[in-house]
This record gives sequence, C-alpha cells and structure tokens, in this order.
Amino acid sequence: MANNLFSTNEYLLNNYFFKLPEKYADQEILDHVQVGMARVNRGYARILDKIDEHLKRPILLSPPFQWAQSLDYIEMEIKYAYRHDVAGCADLFNETVAITKDIFKVGASCKELDQTMYFELKFKLWDEVDPDTVTV
Repeated sequence: MANNLFSTNEYLLNNYFFKLPEKYADQEILDHVQVGMARVNRGYARILDKIDEHLKRPILLSPPFQWAQSLDYIEMEIKYAYRHDVAGCADLFNETVAITKDIFKVGASCKELDQTMYFELKFKLWDEVDPDTVTV
C-alpha cells in the first residue's frame, strides 16, 4: 500500500474508527472521505487566498512627527518610519499634501521588502488659515 494521506485514511477507517457493514464497499466509503477532504482543501485554499489578498493591501500607519506653532508660523518635522528613533523609509512615492482652512494632511507610500505601507497624518490646526497663502 502506498504511503500517502488517502491510504492512511483507508487504514484508519478499516482498522480503528468502525467496522464496515457488509452492504458498503470499502472503496465507496474511501471515495466519500476523499471527496470530503478535497472540499476541505478547497476551503483552505480560499482562506489562504484571502490572507494573501489581505497581505497585499498597504498597512496604514501614522508617522511620528514634531511640531511647533506660534500665532504666525507652524513648523512640522514628519518622519516616515514606525517611530522617531528608527531609520525612515528610503523609497517614498505617492506623496500628497493637502491644506484646508483648519486641517493639514500629508500622506506617502513606502515600499519595504515586499510590504507596502501608507503613512497618513491629519493634523488639526489651532485656528483657521488661508490655504492659498500657506507655503510647504
């Protein structure tokens, strides 16, 4: 008998789980078990596909930043990393900066190894500003 998963199931069915009644053939039971195992394997494959799909989506992170603000100026230092004391991302792309009257929003994508991360920072300003006069 070949040593594989299906022959193992046949051995367990015949010798441990139950004694087959005369009206059922061993092969019929084994066929049902193999069909059930194939169904379970398809379910596992679907789960693994969903996991792979989920891993391909970018991880959303909020970058560490420092800021100082007076009545006339705002200065921000944003580091595209997990925290301030580690190296920042060397490969940034899709950088965006948006300023409205009371919100400063910046975002950038980063590719590290085989994982894409998206850094996004939304910063509420103390008071309203004129977006047309702001320099970045």
